Amino acid sequence: MCESLTGGKSPPWLMLARIFAILSTLAVFTSGETPEPRYGHCAFVVNGTMFVLGGETAGGVLSAELWAFSLRGDSEGWSRVAAYGTAPPPIVGHGCTVVGGNSWPAARLIVTGGNTPDECPAAVKNCPTNRTWVLSLTQQPSAALAWTHGPRMPEAVRRHTVTLVEDAAPTAANQSPSLLVVIAGSHGPSCEENLTAMVASIPVGSDEFEGGWTVQRTDGETLEPRMGHVAVSPPGSGAVVVIGGQQDNFCAESGFSNDVHALDTLTWTWTRLTPAGVPPRPRYGHTAWWLSDTAAPAGGGVQITGGTCGRACGACLHANDTFVLHLPNTTRERDWAGMRWVQTQQCGHGPPPRDRHTSVRTGRDGPVLDYGGFVAHSIDSNTVFAFDPKGDTGVWTPKSVRGSTDATTARSRWHAQTESPKSSA
Repeated sequence: MCESLTGGKSPPWLMLARIFAILSTLAVFTSGETPEPRYGHCAFVVNGTMFVLGGETAGGVLSAELWAFSLRGDSEGWSRVAAYGTAPPPIVGHGCTVVGGNSWPAARLIVTGGNTPDECPAAVKNCPTNRTWVLSLTQQPSAALAWTHGPRMPEAVRRHTVTLVEDAAPTAANQSPSLLVVIAGSHGPSCEENLTAMVASIPVGSDEFEGGWTVQRTDGETLEPRMGHVAVSPPGSGAVVVIGGQQDNFCAESGFSNDVHALDTLTWTWTRLTPAGVPPRPRYGHTAWWLSDTAAPAGGGVQITGGTCGRACGACLHANDTFVLHLPNTTRERDWAGMRWVQTQQCGHGPPPRDRHTSVRTGRDGPVLDYGGFVAHSIDSNTVFAFDPKGDTGVWTPKSVRGSTDATTARSRWHAQTESPKSSA
């Protein structure tokens, strides 16, 4: 049994204690070259290494940098990654996912949408894009990583989700069993703009996209327009589970949601789900990952953490709580009965309340790496935290954020990361 970490509205002394704790962590662990603190970036994992792309840094400056964080013994820490070709410009609020498996050399990173300075109208600094970028990942240290463009999405969006559905049903026109599915987001560059409930998909094959994006006409209990939600595809389900998000004008200080919807990609039908248990507070800018059956004996599920849970006196109320939405073993038959919310009891030294951070699982049963986010009135977090989920409990550990001190060290660490690990990612 351990003490539960809490988030949201807290006494001033407790908020100050949390801020002091995170700053103390930075002072103890940081050395060498590391990324600037950021939020609104995206993260992905290949062979147990976490990669971070883009995001917004201090002063509202957007980044186009690609960084790698390794957990491997003496090489643990950050490295800046060089890539060539038609790379994304400085970007925030984009989505990314890996296709082709999470190992070298088949893996490819797909980046969609986001706010960028490119292709904006006059007098608009940043605006959403409908571009798609592809980064081919290789295990050859001598080969440069290369960016290319993919097909443009039907609509320009930011703060959407892009999810790989690996169990989609093949059709006569598409023999690939995998789909990328983009859901919802915002069309505009700021909080005054309209939200969308768009659902778009594209088949992905072993080497490239198969055709272009298609806007799907969905049936059922249709998802309301939103942004800042999370989306996870339970293995074997052919479906996407969507949780929470901002359903109203963010500037209106209202409209946060904790609702749960499932999208069947065989019939493109939405179902609004009503899990048992006590749900998390409505939120936006949280993160989610799939919790396997082995990590959750009561049944696998979607685990979420963090986010903005409301606003008071003009300030956001951030969270650092964690919940599991347990799913029944009948998910493969798309029977959602028996779902239940359970709050995770958190131990150790975890991240402060934050939103627009990233959380990625380093393998089926590996730890979750949590990075960045918007913290406590514009104090941005630059610490990497590892979370080891065990059923309805979990342990947080701050990781060393050492970085390379010169280009030679960075290249050596990056090359070391491309070697196949002994354990599967």
